[in-house]
Amino acid sequence: MTATIVGWTLIGAAILALLCATRLDRRLLAYRVPGTPRAAYLGPVGRWRRALYTAEGQALIAPTRWAFLVFCVGSLAGALVLESAR
Repeated sequence: MTATIVGWTLIGAAILALLCATRLDRRLLAYRVPGTPRAAYLGPVGRWRRALYTAEGQALIAPTRWAFLVFCVGSLAGALVLESAR
């Protein structure tokens, strides 16, 4: 029972982190460097390179990366805990 609660809590935290990462990513796209092709922004990890954004937007890159990392780790850990609780 406790493992189930911990697993679902980790999944919930991962969902919140994904929502935060999405919000930050949308704010970040407002600071794109003019003239950069749209294909440079495909994929979540590749689009968070500092060269793709102006100086104002570069402050948003680290929090976006951290939120995405928390999502990945939280969802994986939650799934593993839930699987071990069966």
